[in-house]
Amino acid sequence: MVENSREKVVERVSSLVRNVLKLESDIKIDCDRDLFEHKSIDSVLLIDLLNQIEREFSVHVTPDVFIPENFSTVNKIAEVVIELLNVEKK
Repeated sequence: MVENSREKVVERVSSLVRNVLKLESDIKIDCDRDLFEHKSIDSVLLIDLLNQIEREFSVHVTPDVFIPENFSTVNKIAEVVIELLNVEKK
């Protein structure tokens, strides 16, 4: 999983979050900051992020995985993506 190392996945997820939130590319995202705090992300933006994640990583996020706890931080999203990549690779 060279191209999908944890660091690469976190970097790509950060980029997607930055895109969804319409942040400048030079703005650093705290990967442990809760995206739902301070209304950084709402339900519409979350669906947009989900769609971008599925396209970017060629994975399918099932309803049982698509819960707020799994999508609250960049690191948690990256963990979900890594898990899905490992499952779908089998």
